[in-house]
Amino acid sequence: MGWRFVRETRGQAAVVETVIMLILLIAFFGGFAAYALAAHARAVVIGAATVAGRAAAIECGLGSATWQADATSLAEEALKQGGLKLAGLRPGGTSPGTWSVSFGGTCASGADVTTTVTYDQLDLFPFIAPLLGQGPADGWGFDLTSTAVYPVG
Repeated sequence: MGWRFVRETRGQAAVVETVIMLILLIAFFGGFAAYALAAHARAVVIGAATVAGRAAAIECGLGSATWQADATSLAEEALKQGGLKLAGLRPGGTSPGTWSVSFGGTCASGADVTTTVTYDQLDLFPFIAPLLGQGPADGWGFDLTSTAVYPVG
């Protein structure tokens, strides 16, 4: 009788081990997928800053009055083409999907134009932002920021 009880307990232990391993695997692959999405978003933000910075330097050098608006629309298009879901320009607060473009420098020949693109990435796992070098997350998101500096020509 005692042998039968031990045999049934071993079968139940295998079920418990399987459930624990499945939970750990789901958490691991969920974290890996979230990290991959955040790394992709970071690459898209870097590309958007590069495209917008290059356009800003060219348009500014040509004397265009709308160079900031043109560069902002190019940054938005680059973010969309990269597959990021945009919630709109960020006027003040932050929430996942909001983004902004800021400019610095002057349009004088030989000067530099600085373009900074910021995108608030959704963060489901607290370890992702520090792995990308962004510091701790703030609420449900963290800012991915990239700055491009181009000479006015």
